[in-house]
Amino acid sequence: MPSTDATVIISSPPVHHDVDIREASPSLSFNVLPLECRQQILRDLPDIESLKSAILSHSSLYSAFYNHKTPIILQVIQRQIPRELLAYAVLCSHARNIEPWTRSKVLDILDLYFNRRPVDSFNWTIGAALDLVSFHESVTFFTNDYIDNALGLVAPLYFPIHAPSETEWCRVARAFYLQEAINHLFRFRNIEEHWINGRIKSSRLSPSDFRPQERIEIFYSKHAPWEMEQIGAVNEYLYWKISPGMSIPCYVSCFCSAHDVEFGYCVVYFSDNETWEADMGSQHKRGFLLKGLAVLHQFVARANHNSRLGLISIRNLRCSTWLLINQLECLEIFAAQGFGGTFYRDLTPEQNAELLGNPFAYDSDCGPKQAWQWAHRDTRCCYLVCSKEHRELRRLGYVMWDNQRLQQWRALGAPFQAPQEDDDSQTRRRWMAMWPSMEKRQRMYEHGARGWWDGEDGEGIRWIHGAKSPQTQRRLLQ
Repeated sequence: MPSTDATVIISSPPVHHDVDIREASPSLSFNVLPLECRQQILRDLPDIESLKSAILSHSSLYSAFYNHKTPIILQVIQRQIPRELLAYAVLCSHARNIEPWTRSKVLDILDLYFNRRPVDSFNWTIGAALDLVSFHESVTFFTNDYIDNALGLVAPLYFPIHAPSETEWCRVARAFYLQEAINHLFRFRNIEEHWINGRIKSSRLSPSDFRPQERIEIFYSKHAPWEMEQIGAVNEYLYWKISPGMSIPCYVSCFCSAHDVEFGYCVVYFSDNETWEADMGSQHKRGFLLKGLAVLHQFVARANHNSRLGLISIRNLRCSTWLLINQLECLEIFAAQGFGGTFYRDLTPEQNAELLGNPFAYDSDCGPKQAWQWAHRDTRCCYLVCSKEHRELRRLGYVMWDNQRLQQWRALGAPFQAPQEDDDSQTRRRWMAMWPSMEKRQRMYEHGARGWWDGEDGEGIRWIHGAKSPQTQRRLLQ
């Protein structure tokens, strides 16, 4: 029996009497319309799902689509994905589907990207277009949330606030696409036992991975520093965004935290809240970020730990030593070796041009560049991208805004003042307070405890080896 799968039908040449393509009412015959009219009907549809339904509804529409499908799909999809972002959506699609990963695949994808040919070379099918649109929904969610958070932080400063311009919105969305693509193309892929307890697989640098100098040459050096700062800003935001879902801080009880018992058993850290803590922080959290925006979208949209548990279960989670924003910071230090100790303000015009290069993305507004230059005037050249002292500016989205908004804020009129450094002793206290909680959860896990524990009562605990007496429960929970 022939397949009736819609994807197969759409990918096949047209036939005149296919029983799987249901004809419209006889009173509305598309057959009498010229080919150009039928194609224009398809071009005017609002979205790809409607296009799919239309070409499956009538053989004459399907016939009109089949030999002209690429321009029709391109015209319709731009009503869902802005034209300025389409190349980044395609780049991201290639990166998300790169498995099994090879260096040659990465270089081929980057060749298309840097020669600005991803859209022209893409195999435009209904299925591929639907996949792009589905992923763009996650990009849209995080773009809107990032902008809302950033402008929400600005509001108490009594600066004028207005909705993002189209260029601002696309700038943020582009950064989300690029951080997703970079994570798939360059993350560490050598999987070996986790060094803490041997229970968990962890990805580390492997012989086939691109080395720092290679990554600089084939990707990072072809973008301006403010473009890398944009990518780091959204990656940092995602780290903050998922952190509350992986633990619920409870500072009343000596920095304890509501935390999953199995996480404690497997030494999943929960006290790291900032990306600069991640070197000693949760490799699980870093591994979870590498699952991509679609999974992260599902995670933050779910209401509670129980509904999220399937996504962050230890059994479904790879650890990783890779965190993109930290990689960007380290690569900038590596790339700026010749200027490392020099302040940015002291560079000659020739040195400035050599260090900054040219932006890859076409951007008609000078706001991001001017904001970045303002913030780094008194910064040493080894800290020009994703430095710790600029994290509060990244929260405000400083490299995302148009010049008009920045001028209204008058942010560029005064020298940038780096925020006071965090008290390292407080960070150490949080880490030291975490370990007794970890040890307690390990003991509970070995006695059959599972579930979410708030550090006090055992209301959220279930015992898989049979119910425990009240005395035993008190002993294990103390």
